[in-house]
Amino acid sequence: MGTSIRGISENLTGYTSPKNIETLFQLVYLNFTALNEDKVAFDIFLSRQKSLLPNLLSNPRIYFRMEVNKMRNGENPRFVGFPTVEKLGQINYKKAYERYTERFSNAADFHFILGAILMRIS
Repeated sequence: MGTSIRGISENLTGYTSPKNIETLFQLVYLNFTALNEDKVAFDIFLSRQKSLLPNLLSNPRIYFRMEVNKMRNGENPRFVGFPTVEKLGQINYKKAYERYTERFSNAADFHFILGAILMRIS
């Protein structure tokens, strides 16, 4: 189960087998009703991301893609580009948590699409 917040949408994405569909629905419910506020886990995640960045940026293909994206989107006010260690250090956990809870506090404006559910009835 994964969540994402984009410029104009919020998303939940998940995959399961038919025998675990109930568990998937429970996870969807928990994403709307019981988000853990865990600053320690967040700090660990940021630390890992910061340690990965130098290796990523040393890859010529990734560097090239970053530069192309800057050229294509540089004037777009929503374009944030590839994260840097400095940008990661500016993330405010409390503000991010508040934004998440604002966007995922009510499932009423979400559209749920279930695809390829094949069930065998015995």
